[in-house]
Amino acid sequence: MGRTGHALRGGVLGASLLALGPACENLQFGGDQPSSYRPLSHAGSPAPRTTTEDSPLERASRTVAFELKVAEQRLARDLPQPRSLTPRVCPDDALRQAGEPSTLHLLVRDTRYDRRQLLPLGITRRMAPDELEPIRKRFEQPDDELALHLYRRLRRYEDATASQQELADLAARPFVAVAHVLGYIEPRLTRKPGARRRHWRPGVLDTMLVVYDLRDGQSLCQVRTTVRNDTSDAPILIRLRSDTRDRLKLQLADRWREMAVRQLGQITSYLQLSTLPNDSLDG
Repeated sequence: MGRTGHALRGGVLGASLLALGPACENLQFGGDQPSSYRPLSHAGSPAPRTTTEDSPLERASRTVAFELKVAEQRLARDLPQPRSLTPRVCPDDALRQAGEPSTLHLLVRDTRYDRRQLLPLGITRRMAPDELEPIRKRFEQPDDELALHLYRRLRRYEDATASQQELADLAARPFVAVAHVLGYIEPRLTRKPGARRRHWRPGVLDTMLVVYDLRDGQSLCQVRTTVRNDTSDAPILIRLRSDTRDRLKLQLADRWREMAVRQLGQITSYLQLSTLPNDSLDG
């Protein structure tokens, strides 16, 4: 580029600086910047957050959330399936002498070989209500799924004391009763060959109730528990079929729990299943 080009470029640059006018007077190259100066790259950056101490509710919430997770993992332990269907009596004398708590957790495990017919969640919840669910409900329930897992806060500070006491009581129980589901037949409306009317085929729930020591995972005793629906008065009207089927499923779960209490009493006079109010049963 010749002298003409350099002169032209210098003239354009000079004209541009003149057009900026007073704004150029505030430009400084090198040295200290004025207090109001802010680099363009930081124009959209938020102001730095100040570190504040967590509230007592937040600290208590973290403690309860941690203890709840420990309880969930403890009850989710993989326990061995029963190798036989022969009843075994619990060692009551040894448990009494050791002063072990007599109340059992109750869990349901689907151990069927053929699981093509789904075991309804409503039945398992009715058989063994989750004792940790009331504690979970004391936490805020955000709409965002990610927030539900990353940040949990109790609704009230008073809930922390109650939750910690309940979790401590649950953790003190060393034994758990597991209902291993061996077979399930859903109640079904059917018709026998040559019959004029349809009828409800009873549902069947067949389980092996096994008591385990959570400390070593060993089984202590077991008994088989099998129940069937009573369909003698079940209506067969089309408009009532869906409601009738749902009612029979819940009836099957209720019958199983009643039978489980009786069957457990045949193998132990010391251990007993935990009880929850009826309004905690989620059908």
